[in-house]
Amino acid sequence: LIKLIKNFNQGIAYTGKNLREKTNFQVAAAFNPNIPRLERAGRLLKKKQEAGADYFITQPIFDSEKVKILKEVMKTAGVTIPIFIGVIPLVSSRNAEFLHNEVPGILLTDETRERMRMAEEEGRGLEVGMTIAKELIDEICQEFNGIYLMTPFMNYEISAELCEYIQAKK
Repeated sequence: LIKLIKNFNQGIAYTGKNLREKTNFQVAAAFNPNIPRLERAGRLLKKKQEAGADYFITQPIFDSEKVKILKEVMKTAGVTIPIFIGVIPLVSSRNAEFLHNEVPGILLTDETRERMRMAEEEGRGLEVGMTIAKELIDEICQEFNGIYLMTPFMNYEISAELCEYIQAKK
């Protein structure tokens, strides 16, 4: 698909014929860093880069250690295109458990789930969820130049607060 889109950008149809006009698509390639052996993913990232991907976007990460491993994997594989790491703030323990157990490609650490469970008991689910998101943002900003925020339950105030947090870091 990446190659097909890149051919369109050159004015070439999937049949190889001239389209008479060129497209101007930017191609994002998806990448799920929540896999058991992230160290082995470098080849896949490199293959997508070589196919013409302009940048990567990831599933949300809830483990700052994965951020560090991903940086090393990209470096070792020679991946040089930007990557935007997904961050979704947790709003409750139920939200954390749903994401972990029901959404393919998203895994939360046991520590994160326990923090959210304890916070929920204290009536501080959103507060702790925001703290976790800010910790992840801090780690991502040390290793990468790109983040994208996913707004939970259309609660845009949460994303706005995190945007302000990110801007204040600059």
